[in-house]
Amino acid sequence: MKALLKNSRTGEPAVYKTEVETEFFGEYLKLSFVCENSACYCPYQKNNMPIYEGDVCEAFLCADEKRREYLETEIAPNGAVFAAIIVNDGGKLNITMLDDVLFDIRVSKTETGYFAEYKIDLKKVGLYGKTLFGNIYRIETDGGEHNKHLFALNPTLCGNFHIPEKFIEIK
Repeated sequence: MKALLKNSRTGEPAVYKTEVETEFFGEYLKLSFVCENSACYCPYQKNNMPIYEGDVCEAFLCADEKRREYLETEIAPNGAVFAAIIVNDGGKLNITMLDDVLFDIRVSKTETGYFAEYKIDLKKVGLYGKTLFGNIYRIETDGGEHNKHLFALNPTLCGNFHIPEKFIEIK
């Protein structure tokens, strides 16, 4: 699947073009992002830090029809990644950090932004062979302004990505 992300707050076209592609390879899901107009702001260099405070591409995935428990994955323009299992109890998030579920990480700067790609080992996170629901996002800070631009495959219509009601089937 190839798609353009929209403004997550309004549902209108995104101010900066962001193309996402999802591809399934056996027990793996590959996510590729082409992000235009980015300052590539990355306040953290290490994995599983709060890289979402800078520019980042994200995917939330689950097989839970109630969409209460889901995998959150992220990649920053500097190659730092974040992976966690989130249990969303009515907006209260319980987070369990994960290691070794994201691999084949590739990031490169482009003339107008960056390209980011990673694979998820669906077997390791218990999602292999199941119908996946979720949403795909991008945060662009324009050089450090937290949550300045929020983009989504299926807009949440607010300033928050942790809205499981907005998860759709990921193909």
